[in-house]
Amino acid sequence: MDYSGPEPSALVSDKRSRLYDNMSRDLDERGAVFLRGGETSQSLSLSDIFDLRDGVVTPKLKAADPPVRATVLYLGTDFSVPISEAVREVFLPYFDKAIWFQNTSLYHFSMFHASHHITPVVATDSEIEAEASAIKVVTEGICPLDIVLDRVVLTSTGVLLGCWQVLSGTDPMTIRKKLKDALPRAPEKQLYDPLILHTSFARLLGPPKVPAEETGNPFNQVQFFHELVGRINSKIHGFKASVSELWFVEEYDVLALALNGRMKMLFWGRGWKYHKMVGRYYSLGMIPEQSPSVVNETNFIAESMVGGSLSNRKNNGKVPKKIHKAEREKLKRDHLNELFLDLGHVLEPSRQNNGKACILGDTTRLLRDLVAQVETLRKENAALMSESRYVTVEKDELKDENSVLEAEIERLQNELRGTSQSDSALPPTTTSIAQPAQPPLVGPVFMVPLHQEIQPCQEVEKSPKPPPLVRRPQARYPAPSDSWPLELLSRHQHSASSSSTTSNSRD
Repeated sequence: MDYSGPEPSALVSDKRSRLYDNMSRDLDERGAVFLRGGETSQSLSLSDIFDLRDGVVTPKLKAADPPVRATVLYLGTDFSVPISEAVREVFLPYFDKAIWFQNTSLYHFSMFHASHHITPVVATDSEIEAEASAIKVVTEGICPLDIVLDRVVLTSTGVLLGCWQVLSGTDPMTIRKKLKDALPRAPEKQLYDPLILHTSFARLLGPPKVPAEETGNPFNQVQFFHELVGRINSKIHGFKASVSELWFVEEYDVLALALNGRMKMLFWGRGWKYHKMVGRYYSLGMIPEQSPSVVNETNFIAESMVGGSLSNRKNNGKVPKKIHKAEREKLKRDHLNELFLDLGHVLEPSRQNNGKACILGDTTRLLRDLVAQVETLRKENAALMSESRYVTVEKDELKDENSVLEAEIERLQNELRGTSQSDSALPPTTTSIAQPAQPPLVGPVFMVPLHQEIQPCQEVEKSPKPPPLVRRPQARYPAPSDSWPLELLSRHQHSASSSSTTSNSRD
């Protein structure tokens, strides 16, 4: 592999872009090999590294003998979590049970292998310590990287990769050359091109579950994969990040960094740090920069935790207190690991990533959502209490109005009872009095004075009787005068009688 000297950054970026172009065409040229049981990563098939148990994707952790020794650049959770969320949003609806997401606590860029599973290089403990010291010297001569996501690529092996460009800092090609010079026993053939700067986001393990309305006729899987990659690129293309830590990792399981396997780490950035990971959860301790003797003691403690041992046993008699303290710290860390594991199962029983940073991130988001819900419920409760007080006031006002209305009704009822009693005490009215209230009958009314009819009769008595003018009686029908009041008739009769009396007296 060509590890030539440094080149102008523009030229390196151009070469890196062409390399990414070739990687993008890999899916079109070879097709979805991972769907046909082909190799998926580093000469391994899906059946070699993954298993489906109870509907949950589970990695098959295979011991690496000898352990793989790799140097990687670490991408912090400040950058990995947003990327992982975007990837899940796009791919999870179509690959519910057929996708493995990279642990956000272990996003990394592979730089150089002192030993890998294809070409293993056996090393003693002292040789591994020498490699760690040489790598530490390399870290002192490199600068942190500022990088930008150039594109997301899906390979024919089903690995979703983020391909990056360097904005500033030591170029990965230079870092690899320095590591190659520092590790002369490393395999000549490395696993990756020296130009590449990539990290794994996820691994597809099976065909997508596409709704019928989204499928074409016929359905083109490769084209559908390109559409998904286009969606994720539209979300995170141009994403910027910073890298400031270089890790030296011993992987006791094959692909331990990718599958949350067993590993031991030393990494540099801000002093010496020790990192231990077992299974899917890990504990982290930080040790400041110290002298080589203290580093050897620390390495001895670290090895005793994972069941190993160093050849340098002369420190056993010098640091018994440190050993006891380390055991106590180990118990504390194991207890914390159990708590984190329980917390991870509470958050999501079928979760794949149980890294502390991932669990803490999920817990933080959950607590933030719960706090927001509590605040919303508090506001709703205040509004409901205000409405309840308003309704209570209205209810009291309605009660007062009802009381007033009841009193008014009672008063009116009393008045009605008094009126009815006074009416019952009065004498009953006669028919003659009630009759005037009757409406008059409609018809012509002829007013004829009665005394004018009597006058001819008086004259008849003095003179000879004329021939009788009496006619036969005719049937008489009610006339308007029949309806006159008796008083009026009596008044007319009285006037008629008085007139007749006057006439007689005159005679």
